[in-house]
Amino acid sequence: MTLFKVDVHSKKVGFFIVSISGSLDSEHYLELEEKVLPIIEPATKVILLDLKELSYISSMGIGSLLKIKKAVEANQGKLMLANLQPQIKKVFDIIKALPAEIMFTSVEEADAYLSSIQKNQPEKG
Repeated sequence: MTLFKVDVHSKKVGFFIVSISGSLDSEHYLELEEKVLPIIEPATKVILLDLKELSYISSMGIGSLLKIKKAVEANQGKLMLANLQPQIKKVFDIIKALPAEIMFTSVEEADAYLSSIQKNQPEKG
């Protein structure tokens, strides 16, 4: 049996990195939702899922990710994925449930993308 683990880290206000390891399946998807959905609020702008240690995802796991994406976007936030293992990326490529532009090869690449967006935004106020 693969150990499943979810770690939530606040990188800065409104930006969370969620590391998921093990198998995200029918046995564990609720644990992911219980840890991530409570951090989604109007101030939450980005949730970056670090999937470096995720070895398997089932349809229930995909459903959880879509539920999280919908909740984040309801608050004008963004869900991003980083470090997808080849077998996990292949699943997302096949089902086309999440757009490729939210998938990054590393946390650093996602950070660079977010920085570039913010630099190109005019200051409000």
